[in-house]
Amino acid sequence: MRGIHAFLKDLANTSAADKVDFALIYVAEAHATDVWPIRSSRANGDRGPVNIPSHKDDHERAIAAASFVEDFDMGDRFRVFVDPLPSEEFEKAYAPWPVRIFCLDGAKLSYISEPSNAEVPIWELQAWLLERSLVA
Repeated sequence: MRGIHAFLKDLANTSAADKVDFALIYVAEAHATDVWPIRSSRANGDRGPVNIPSHKDDHERAIAAASFVEDFDMGDRFRVFVDPLPSEEFEKAYAPWPVRIFCLDGAKLSYISEPSNAEVPIWELQAWLLERSLVA
């Protein structure tokens, strides 16, 4: 998510605010230091390596989500939700880990990104919005 935050933020800022809602659902940390300790700072700005352990409860996950939103200034157009522990219902139902983009057209799920070669096809989200005249 850190690698595509700028694109998503730009897309949100150029979309029709009265027609498009953006949400971030924070699930398990992709590179938790106690599970998959990559400790990369490549997409983390000047904050150094990402150093987040696995979340032990909803409070820890909520703190991590709030930190992400603050660090990357995502709060203006993104509503933030946390996949609750231990059930992780969103994770089990939609397999969003580590990053996946979902688009709803009304109440219908009409687009789900399919990551390929460790990349999220963010251009498909832009195309989805353009097809519906929802972004400039």
